[in-house]
Amino acid sequence: MKIMIVNNMRLASTMEMGNRIASTLRGQGLDILIDSSSADITSELFDAIIVLGGDGTMIRTARQYADR
Repeated sequence: MKIMIVNNMRLASTMEMGNRIASTLRGQGLDILIDSSSADITSELFDAIIVLGGDGTMIRTARQYADR
């Protein structure tokens, strides 16, 4: 299973939390993609998304990946 983690780059706490979550999930054998709002990885396929941030991050993520 491949999981996308989306962080709000302006919030250091989400970057830190995203790295901890990614480490834990990788330890469980899952593949992790990290979208830090600056990377263009929209062509990657994934099974689930974890969004770390506020309303704006949730809305941007929903719009960007809705067709997945």
